[in-house]
Amino acid sequence: MKKLITKSLAFLAFLLLSAWNVNAQTTTYSGTFPITLQGFAQVYTAPVAAGWAGTTSAPTSSDRSGKCFTTATDPNVNTGKNFTYRLPYCGTITLQANGTVGRGFIVTVTKVTGGAQVSRIVWAYSNATCSSQNFVVNVNEPVNVTILSPSAVEGAITSTGSSYISYVNISPLPTPTISSFTAAGITATINESTTPKTIIAVLPYGTNMTAITPTVTIGGSATSYTPAGAQDFSAGAVNYVVTDGASTPASTTYAVTLTASTVANTDATLSDLKVDGTTVTGFNASTLTYDVVLPYVYSGTPAVTSTVNAITSTQVITQASAIPGSATVTVTAQDNSQKVYTVNFTRTPISTANDITSFSINGKTGVITGQNILVQMHLTTNVTSLTPAVVVSNLATITPSGAQDFTNPVNYVVTAQDGTQKTYTVTVQLLDLSYTGTYPYITNFPSGYTIPVWMSSPTGGVIFTDPYTGSDKTSWYDNTAETTAATASVIRFNSATSMDLLVSQCGTVTAKVSATGGRTYNLYINGVLANSATGTTNSMATLTASPNLTTPTTIRIENPATSGGITLGYLEIDAPVATGLSQSKLGSVTFDGQIIQNPSNVELQVFDTTGRLMVHSSQSINMGTNSKGVYIVKSATGTIKIALVK
Repeated sequence: MKKLITKSLAFLAFLLLSAWNVNAQTTTYSGTFPITLQGFAQVYTAPVAAGWAGTTSAPTSSDRSGKCFTTATDPNVNTGKNFTYRLPYCGTITLQANGTVGRGFIVTVTKVTGGAQVSRIVWAYSNATCSSQNFVVNVNEPVNVTILSPSAVEGAITSTGSSYISYVNISPLPTPTISSFTAAGITATINESTTPKTIIAVLPYGTNMTAITPTVTIGGSATSYTPAGAQDFSAGAVNYVVTDGASTPASTTYAVTLTASTVANTDATLSDLKVDGTTVTGFNASTLTYDVVLPYVYSGTPAVTSTVNAITSTQVITQASAIPGSATVTVTAQDNSQKVYTVNFTRTPISTANDITSFSINGKTGVITGQNILVQMHLTTNVTSLTPAVVVSNLATITPSGAQDFTNPVNYVVTAQDGTQKTYTVTVQLLDLSYTGTYPYITNFPSGYTIPVWMSSPTGGVIFTDPYTGSDKTSWYDNTAETTAATASVIRFNSATSMDLLVSQCGTVTAKVSATGGRTYNLYINGVLANSATGTTNSMATLTASPNLTTPTTIRIENPATSGGITLGYLEIDAPVATGLSQSKLGSVTFDGQIIQNPSNVELQVFDTTGRLMVHSSQSINMGTNSKGVYIVKSATGTIKIALVK
């Protein structure tokens, strides 16, 4: 008897030991999963205790702090080393590691019972620092998961060596679930914490509870559910069971309780109101009347759409049959109360506006004066193909459009919504715009003198300065009292002094000087001597030059004498003849920038851009008293355009 008991105890001990043996052929393990001691021969021996394995959720950001670095706390899996987890109901394993590109792991999953292989994945690192990979298991029985650092090259793993495990996260096998349950338009509340799990919803007043066909959405590992189709919920809860379809299927039961409300819904409001798909401005469920103004050119009739706020409410939409007119939306609640929403439609009045409100070319804004627009652009601009940016009155149209040739002024016709038109004449004037300061820019001025006001009055980027008019020019002489420094209206050049001016464009230069007999004035244009004059005692001399340059020009007036002084009385710099328009010709008729030369005495008419007759003559016509701008010159044989710049 004693011998029998001893044998029985030994057999029992053998069974207990077998239950703890990773190779035992048992389908049930009563200890704590995972087991992590199989084949793991490294310094790091307890990843579970450190919190990096066996968890049902990913490590937190603080848990992962410092991971993906080769530290003493990371398990170093050397070549040929491995460790194994034994896991029941294993879903997905997330492995994060650190190593050299080309190294990696072989992850093998086998069933504990029978040893059948579930999967074997060769994972090579994709970068030289931190890499991670998910390994899906999804087996509802115990499995052995072995993470091996191979001792030889295999597949995508092209090199061997040490690899460091940062963390292993293991999620359980997903269970079959119902993720949503909807009946009679009501989304039910799902409670996963009860046994069985529950689904509860209160359906609208008056719902027939004997034949409810719900909409069921399954989740987790579920592949099917029962019962299907219409069900009778009038007698109480109906159990719904979802299964995963596995060979040993897992199932979850939900007790579904649906009841009907005992109170009729009183909501007769809208949750939205739209016209042609766009929400009505200022829509509010409590506001019943709206005014919508449609464009004058709106065609057809607008379409009103809306949505009731409560699923138990109904609506009837009556569309507008014409504009002006109204559309109505009548909403009836479950208790038969009603609200009527009204949308009144009108059109905007017909527009008579036909203005150009903004005109620019390549960022240069035009100056609009009446129906004339002047755009100043740099001298190097090719005006033969320019595309303006034009803004016109609301609802107006404009022609022409696109690129235009602005060698000559271009007429733009703006048409209002009512058909009335207005014509704008656009002139492009070419100037030197490279210098953005104030002309003239004086770079060298005689010492002891303040620059006079009459030398700092540019016009349109071209200096035109003249302190004297009429007889003052011809009678000017050196008034000694006016040569006092800082107050002089004349400028005195002592021996070997000069003055430089930078102007944007330069036509004719006229300088009048006074000098003691035998002293000389020199006039330079861009460093080239253009003229000089030698004075006699208290006499006036005139220096002139006509470079007609449309580029920045340096003008120098100097006293080259080694002693004595010379006085500059006034300086006039005219604009060049060229203005961005080619110099016009009509037979023998020409325009020099100021005078329409008419040597053949043909009959001429001069019009401004509005068509108003300015001059009618058979003689040469001086345009100097007219405002700057574009003019039309007509004769019996043709027409030319001229541009007057001052």
